[in-house]
Amino acid sequence: MKPDAILLITVPTLDSDEARRQKSRWGQFATGRLTYFDRHGLSALLVRVGFGRIKMYSETDGVVVICQKEASENDRPLLSIVLPVYNEHSTFEQLIKSILEKKFDTVDREIIIVESNSTDGSRELVQTYEARPDVKVIYENKPQGKGHAVRNGLNHASGSMILIQDADLEYDIEDYDALLAPIASFRRLFVLGSRHKGHWKMREFEDRNLLSGVFNFGQLLFTWLINITCGTQL
Repeated sequence: MKPDAILLITVPTLDSDEARRQKSRWGQFATGRLTYFDRHGLSALLVRVGFGRIKMYSETDGVVVICQKEASENDRPLLSIVLPVYNEHSTFEQLIKSILEKKFDTVDREIIIVESNSTDGSRELVQTYEARPDVKVIYENKPQGKGHAVRNGLNHASGSMILIQDADLEYDIEDYDALLAPIASFRRLFVLGSRHKGHWKMREFEDRNLLSGVFNFGQLLFTWLINITCGTQL
């Protein structure tokens, strides 16, 4: 297909309402198809063969998919790193230098900085990077919360993979490779990091055991509720 061509298909999916309800008696199993997909697997396949702007509309037996063939100058996918910044003067420069120095073996990289009118000089630091070709800077007139800044950054992202990085050094950029590997290999569409580090405690506070217990119990409770409600295995 030519770049920018639109593809419209209807596909029965394993996670459709009828497939979940009928299970092994699902009528689509009688059609002799060689391969069956769920929505995530279908999306991963379309991304892998060069489609973007994928939209899916649910039907009883599956989905209607509308997507667009993307033009590609090379075979390396683009990673968009969205970086919201508000009053991060003490950590921003260390972070941005670390990201710029990091080597990515399998992807190209762009950095999208969303600066929310800081009062501590962060905006002036951000301005020194706006001329770089691999950096996009979006200036907000006032702080409206991290969520708003992230959504603003997502609207300007060009990459097929997106990573959200806080400017306070809480997230370690050395974890990028582990986060990106399942997506780059088309094994997953979405990856979340975890604070657990091999044990069940989310956080530990010195001399504040009660507060630690409340946070840890809340984490377990909400994880259980999400798994029950959404059928996940977090």
